[in-house]
Amino acid sequence: MIRYRFIKKPSASDLLRIEALYRAQGWWKPSDRRAGLRRTVERSLCFIVAEEDGRLAGMGRAIDAHSAEAYLHDITVAREFRGRDIGSGLVRRMLRRLKSLGVGWVGLISSNNSSPFYSRLGFVTPRGARAMMKGGTNV
Repeated sequence: MIRYRFIKKPSASDLLRIEALYRAQGWWKPSDRRAGLRRTVERSLCFIVAEEDGRLAGMGRAIDAHSAEAYLHDITVAREFRGRDIGSGLVRRMLRRLKSLGVGWVGLISSNNSSPFYSRLGFVTPRGARAMMKGGTNV
């Protein structure tokens, strides 16, 4: 059974499992360090994991844009756990947590053809909006 848990102070075991999922997604660069990952978790507005039998099934985090705005980021489900509504469980729980924190506006940039997933959860593309970036490997 999937168990969801918000993390603010990750254990060494949490960090190992989170790092493994970042690596599996191709989001971990050779220059990345676990100390930086600890800061990422601790400085996130909220960081959630989905677990089953001690294995990390998925994760996601929200970053603070302003006091009443946040962005969802790094949402992923491990391949062997996909198709079980874990991703939507992560997002729904983060949205509830953000609402309880007074966040009224939540945005994200979808990638890898994930727009239909987020649309089913109520996200829409704002009229006339276009995502833009500077730097990084996706530009």
